Amino acid sequence: MCIRDSGKDAQLKPIVSVEGKVTEVLVLNSGTEYNSPPQLSVYGEGSGCVLVPVMKSGRIDSVNVVIPLISIGPRPVSSM
Repeated sequence: MCIRDSGKDAQLKPIVSVEGKVTEVLVLNSGTEYNSPPQLSVYGEGSGCVLVPVMKSGRIDSVNVVIPLISIGPRPVSSM
């Protein structure tokens, strides 16, 4: 996941379903000094995911998953 624009130190973790779609984004570190909502990108095999950060006092408070379509495909299931 990439965070672009103003601010620093934010750490986000996308949660991907077995179908390969981003279902939520965890805010591990909300960062500081954001003057405007940063542009968020998820990198992988696929595209189409739209994420909107919710800001509070110059920090990323949460992230709304508007379109979960990253379409990276289903995760392999191992059998033991």
